[in-house]
Amino acid sequence: MHFKQSRGMQTTHNSSLWPKMMRTGLCAFMLTAIQPQLSGLYAQNVTVTLSMRNATVEQVLDQIEKKTDYTFVASDRTVDLNRKVSLNVQSLSLEETLKQLFAGTNVSYKIVNNQIILSKAQASQQSKRVKGTVVDKNGEPIIGANVVVKGTTNGTITDIDGNFSLEAAQGETIEVSYIGYINQEVKLANQKSLQIRLNEDTQKLDEVVVVGYGTQIKRNITGSVQSVSSGDMADLPVGQMTQKLQGKFAGVQINQTTGKLGEGMSVRIRGQASLAGGTTPLYVVDGMPLVGNITHINPDEIESISVLKDASASSLYGSRAANGVVLIQTKQGGAGKQLNFDAYAGVQFVPQAGRPEMMNAQEFAQFQKERAEENGLQVDPAYQNPESLGEGTDWYSVIFRPAAIQNYSLSYSNGSKDFKTSTVLGYYKQDGVLRNSFYQRFTARANSEYNFRDIVRVGVNVAPTYVNGNQPISDGEWWASKGIIQGALLTSPLCPYINEDGSIPITASGSSRSVGWS
Repeated sequence: MHFKQSRGMQTTHNSSLWPKMMRTGLCAFMLTAIQPQLSGLYAQNVTVTLSMRNATVEQVLDQIEKKTDYTFVASDRTVDLNRKVSLNVQSLSLEETLKQLFAGTNVSYKIVNNQIILSKAQASQQSKRVKGTVVDKNGEPIIGANVVVKGTTNGTITDIDGNFSLEAAQGETIEVSYIGYINQEVKLANQKSLQIRLNEDTQKLDEVVVVGYGTQIKRNITGSVQSVSSGDMADLPVGQMTQKLQGKFAGVQINQTTGKLGEGMSVRIRGQASLAGGTTPLYVVDGMPLVGNITHINPDEIESISVLKDASASSLYGSRAANGVVLIQTKQGGAGKQLNFDAYAGVQFVPQAGRPEMMNAQEFAQFQKERAEENGLQVDPAYQNPESLGEGTDWYSVIFRPAAIQNYSLSYSNGSKDFKTSTVLGYYKQDGVLRNSFYQRFTARANSEYNFRDIVRVGVNVAPTYVNGNQPISDGEWWASKGIIQGALLTSPLCPYINEDGSIPITASGSSRSVGWS
């Protein structure tokens, strides 16, 4: 018998036929797309005469192989070859014979050239029209809810009465979603109509946010308010509060306007509201409007930040809130004792990719020599022999350096029913990548509150800050200021930055025309 069986099915045949069987089966699948119609026509012309009683399917197939030019390949374990059958056909076509043999079973067959591939028939999933209604917990219809078949792009939305209709197959999952509600999933069985009830997502609506001089539940706010907590900013190793807010608020522009150490960032809540006036928003810390620079606030002291963007949210502050309001709530004491220490350190540097590509001493002298010769001018003696000058001075390597940055914060909080307190101590130091520049900040904040018989609440907030540093002139154009960056760009690479005796030159005299240093 030449019957072959794949996927490791055991037969009584010699195991040496296995490689040949696999090659034959593979060729059968490859030729399926080439000659399917010719194979079917040939099978219709082949007739079978066979009379067998109480024989196995395998025995019947073996007899068909002997009487025809076909061989069988079983491509699935689910084909029961030991099933007992009785078959009596006289000059019946091969296809009709196979239909009788596998009648009432889940076995299908496919004729490819001179091979017949047997497999388990796949149950077909027919789609049906599914209708339903989406309502809320009170039974009111939800208009515009998204209804999709999970894992597909097949979907629709509910109409004005909350009704929907779409095509889906039994066993698929319908997913319903709507803003402010928890997503709901329903697996289709034999339901003729669906009623899907969505529950409100109360978790976000019950968050407490700072508004004006107090707090409100977010669900009760009608104005445009956005808020972030200290947990959203905890993993950002930056020294300024505004740096931690970048990308946290929609419609709020926070940009770096200078590279000076300790300088804050530009914050615009409503865009450029005035051509002549300022665009800085009003900052309110623990309910008190803050006048002056907020860059000295330690970010580790902050519990939450809220941004009030529209007129209704900021009406309490009058004209001062024309550019929006930023409400800062610092850490308060809570129940029980808690002690935390946070620290981070790092190194900053200016990569070569961020520096202008400058000429060395030899290249600069060669350029000056060729420029003078091209214009018929006398070549400066300093540029007569460029090859002897070497690399010279790379002024950007002179003024830049790797710079350390470090931050330490110690916080303690304690509280009971009537009294709570919180203390935060902080130290921050940043050395500038520009030599002889640094910024350091010492901060402390103590917030204490006492409730007297639930009638009077007394609070004391103390927040001293000490800041010092050094910032050489770095910004500005060369004709308007004595900026070091522009000076490095213009100074000749022939000039040394340290004399042979170790002193620093007052003037850079790499040519007959000297360049002054400040």
